[in-house]
Amino acid sequence: MTWTGTKRTWEKTSVHPLEREQGYFVKLDEAPLRTPGKKLLAVPTSKLAGIIAREWDSQDTEVVSASLPVTRLCNSAIDRADDVRKEVIDRALRYGENDLLCYRSAEDIDLRQRQSQVWDPILTWAERDLAAMFNVTSGVVSVEQPASSLESIRNLLESYDAFKLAAMQELVTLSGSVLLALAVVRCFRSPESAWLASRVDEDWQAERWGLDPEAAEHAARARNAFIEAAAMIFALDGSPRSSASRI
Repeated sequence: MTWTGTKRTWEKTSVHPLEREQGYFVKLDEAPLRTPGKKLLAVPTSKLAGIIAREWDSQDTEVVSASLPVTRLCNSAIDRADDVRKEVIDRALRYGENDLLCYRSAEDIDLRQRQSQVWDPILTWAERDLAAMFNVTSGVVSVEQPASSLESIRNLLESYDAFKLAAMQELVTLSGSVLLALAVVRCFRSPESAWLASRVDEDWQAERWGLDPEAAEHAARARNAFIEAAAMIFALDGSPRSSASRI
């Protein structure tokens, strides 16, 4: 469902607790927000409901769907959670099987050194904290990853609720790396640091050949979506947006 072009008819946006269970929902004036599937858009924490409320409060005379990223992710979590849970986890694991961080330049030594500098600490962290050791190769020929490592990632993802999985899927898809996404979720890397880590190859090319305006615009939109998905994670967990312990 897209709201783009819908006129803004409400004046007040507010957050309310559910009456008979834990959770919060958002009202536009006196009308509760509902998902495309007509379910109440109820979320686990007041912080997450506050993000949704701010998205809607920021709309001008017409609604712009692209400016409602967290609303979209929460809609997906509510309407499609039971149908797509296994699919979401399996898709994230497929990224893990060919994770961005495991493929290094075979021709450019300087690029390979930068990749190692940025990506190796995350691989070390994953082996230490997630019990997930990943093999690294040069070039584009696929390298097989240990089944035990992928199983450790699967077990972790299966412990996530629908809301966290929806945000996690966004982080994985945008970065091309389940490890970078988990580094954000587990507060090993800040969202900005993880996003920059996902852009090592692209930034390297831009330094040498110049910045393509269209590609830069696309990257900026993707970065914003990545940051918002991370904000959703932190609103679910009560984690801070930034921490001195994270890079």
